[in-house]
Amino acid sequence: MTEALPEGLSIDLSVEAGDWGEEGQLRSIAERAVAAAFSVGDLDVADNSEVSLLFTDDAAIRKLNAQWRDKDKPTNVLSFPGSDPDGESAHQSFDVVHRGDETFSFLRLQWG
Repeated sequence: MTEALPEGLSIDLSVEAGDWGEEGQLRSIAERAVAAAFSVGDLDVADNSEVSLLFTDDAAIRKLNAQWRDKDKPTNVLSFPGSDPDGESAHQSFDVVHRGDETFSFLRLQWG
């Protein structure tokens, strides 16, 4: 069964570093995974919502991990919460509701 992205949701996908393969195939996998997460979680989507995915390597994710979590070591995934579109703290830029950032390290995920 192929899940489609919920209406109003887009994915901002960036490949910064690492041997992630072809971006088109990576985008297809990411879209299916995000769609399944929203479906299984029975989540509502505000119009113009966005999920950001960054695919990188150990060196870059180590810097982010040190900066945001005070842990000077690489990790497989970093997750940053998005905003509540109905709350006062909702981060909206250019009329887009930011739903969260996910950062993945190729070597950490490949070798676990």
